Amino acid sequence: MNINHSFGITYYPSRREPDTIWMLKSVHCQTKRSAAPNVQSEFTLLLFPVLLQFLRSRIPHLLDHPALLAHTIYQTILFDESVESGGFSLDDTSLGENLGDSGDEWEGLAGVILRQEGWYEQWVDGERRCLFFYLNHNLAADR
Repeated sequence: MNINHSFGITYYPSRREPDTIWMLKSVHCQTKRSAAPNVQSEFTLLLFPVLLQFLRSRIPHLLDHPALLAHTIYQTILFDESVESGGFSLDDTSLGENLGDSGDEWEGLAGVILRQEGWYEQWVDGERRCLFFYLNHNLAADR
């Protein structure tokens, strides 16, 4: 079993979560910057794999329930905005060194979740059906 030690944190990689492993392996690199990473941003970054694992285990059960899926995605977007407004930035972490000047920004948990094959389409389809339902309902009420 591969164990990574860095910043006093021990992480046991999971074979089931390949997208979360790259985040942590990137964090475990030696930093060559003159300024030390922001501890709060670094800690926040290390919590994301736990939240991603939770969302990835729950969302497949929500795909057949468009209202619950839409609510979960909406709350995830609000969480992402809250994290960013709280001062989180990839540039302030050891992962920011790997990004260099590429201009890549943190896509948030919602971005990672919606990249899963079929999940974005299910979410948009549910939103579209809801919109059509409300439009038809309001048009029928006006007559």
